Amino acid sequence: MIPREHDPDACPTGTPGHDGSCACCELGRRRFLAGLSVLGTAAMAGPLLGTSARAAVPGPQVSVTPLNARPAFDRSKDIPWLGRLMASGQSNLSHGAAGHVVGVTSATFVFRYNISLTARRFYDRVQGYPRAIELAYGTRDVTVYIAREMSESQCAYDAVETHELKHVAVDHELVQTQGALLKERVNRIATQMTLLEASSSEALLEKFETQLNAGLTDLWAKFSSQRVDAQAKIDTPAEYARTAVVCGGVIPRIIVQHGH
Repeated sequence: MIPREHDPDACPTGTPGHDGSCACCELGRRRFLAGLSVLGTAAMAGPLLGTSARAAVPGPQVSVTPLNARPAFDRSKDIPWLGRLMASGQSNLSHGAAGHVVGVTSATFVFRYNISLTARRFYDRVQGYPRAIELAYGTRDVTVYIAREMSESQCAYDAVETHELKHVAVDHELVQTQGALLKERVNRIATQMTLLEASSSEALLEKFETQLNAGLTDLWAKFSSQRVDAQAKIDTPAEYARTAVVCGGVIPRIIVQHGH
């Protein structure tokens, strides 16, 4: 199972657990937020469902919501700063220009889910099953950096902005095209979830998290690979050659004027 990490900044966006907390899991750039709501925590005279009724547990309702964050623009950084940002090798940077970097788009691609349980305590055990799985996926923290030197020429600025917004559009397209596949996968995982029991409500939630995480890990890896390939198709030698001569070669002139 993916190790848990408490993230106080991320948890409030999820569904709180019965004790006001959230369970947070993170793998790479993906963040999972799992919430828990429990019915009847007092000891019961009998189990939630008998053993023979386990197969009759109703399947959870599944919802999948795409997230397409609008980009924020940062025009305060200079060309050397953007170069250092690219050199840091962060996986969420989508612009990989050789030489001087005049624009960078940074975005984080996430999966986020909430699991709601129907559960009751039976003596020293807790029995339950998921009644709803809510999954959201897509981009957040999208920032388009345009070197402040580019503001000296509206034509140069527009050229860099146009290029960087292509990176944003690629992410948006990926989010829209993968929605049906994601929902089909989550529905498939949901059909395999049945009544389980554990020592506590938290342990019960972990069991269902394990099932969901295991079923999504390979799909996340596929999405990540597709995203890298799609972004690479924008940063081509032909595209860099085009931007070098746009507006009569103003971008290279600005770089030289500033001694970069």
